[in-house]
Amino acid sequence: MHQLKRLTEKHQHIMGLALDGLTRTEIAHEVGMTPEGVGNVLNSDVFQHQLARRRDGIEKSVDEQRITERQTAETVLTRHATQAAQTQVDLMQRGSEKVRQVAAMDILDRAGYPKITKQQSSNQNVNINVSSELIERMNQASQECFGEPMKFRPEEYANGEDES
Repeated sequence: MHQLKRLTEKHQHIMGLALDGLTRTEIAHEVGMTPEGVGNVLNSDVFQHQLARRRDGIEKSVDEQRITERQTAETVLTRHATQAAQTQVDLMQRGSEKVRQVAAMDILDRAGYPKITKQQSSNQNVNINVSSELIERMNQASQECFGEPMKFRPEEYANGEDES
């Protein structure tokens, strides 16, 4: 088998076709050689060396292109994420109550706060310690303002402690 010393223009064309994924037979048909002749060119040391260098160059170029595209996408997304967050803040400051509520919930959700469902919020107990004296004063104020005392009796809500 004859070893190539350098690659001709035809050999460079064969390399391009090989890099494009063509088979020996397809390359042979394209360049007017026999499949065996193309095989000799493809298997030569100088061809393999140049092919490896081209592949490395192509891979490096493709990798650099991917990195650049990824960085560009991250930049665009970051810019738009800032605009989207500002839109949510703007929605919280104006619009209907429902729009403000949804915007606030979305901001809290994206900030990592757990979502509170209606069931969770309505099932929470609130304990307020109110002295009997305060209840009596509230009853008096209600009598003066509305002509009747509040329907709130300390004994109904007593928890065994009296602050007075």
